[in-house]
Amino acid sequence: MASRLAILLVSIFIFLLFNVWLIKRIYRFFAPRASRLANNVLLWGRKHKHLGRITATLVDPHHPEIKGLTILAFSLIILAWLVVITFQQFSVGPLLSRLDSSSHNLIQALRTPIADHMMVVISQLGDGVVHSVIITSLAIWLLWKKHWLAVSHWLAAAAFASSATWILKQSLHLPRPATMFDGAMIYSFPSFHSTMASCLFGLLAAIIAKELTPEKRWRSYAIASVVILSIALSRLYLGAH
Repeated sequence: MASRLAILLVSIFIFLLFNVWLIKRIYRFFAPRASRLANNVLLWGRKHKHLGRITATLVDPHHPEIKGLTILAFSLIILAWLVVITFQQFSVGPLLSRLDSSSHNLIQALRTPIADHMMVVISQLGDGVVHSVIITSLAIWLLWKKHWLAVSHWLAAAAFASSATWILKQSLHLPRPATMFDGAMIYSFPSFHSTMASCLFGLLAAIIAKELTPEKRWRSYAIASVVILSIALSRLYLGAH
């Protein structure tokens, strides 16, 4: 049991350490170029009568327009349905199916009682109750600080992630390795825990990073990615996916 626990913990540590290193490199590559890219997109969009509203909605924080947001939301819904149709037409081949089963069996072979308790605690960071507390707390704080645009983005992101997860689950009907839930959560893909964690902790990292100096902002994204990946790994470990 000690050997299995050691292999599991060392593997996870190396994986998360590599993730932090990668996030740091990605941020340092894109950060100096992001502002210039946003300005170029905004200037390009202003030359077009119709695209100007959309590009302004994307990159100009002082120019939020409901028309542009509506067009973006509609486009995102269409993209989501294209994903659903693609998955419904896609047939998992024998090689991919064996890889999936082998990975699942390998992870389950490394399970130990101590690691089970650890992974349950980590998994609960992606639980609906925790998400509700995070969403409500930050919304109240943003309202208190009078960040009206930020709180609208925060609530909209949470609502869309939750509804999109439910719609995809009901559309794809991909089963879990083992039955552990009823109702809408009986299906495996996409993971509610991982999707909401990616949305909430990812957006929270962006909000926090804005208050940090440019050279330290990568740390906010790195910490968020560690939390998100830990939750995702815990779901795989516990056999939920």
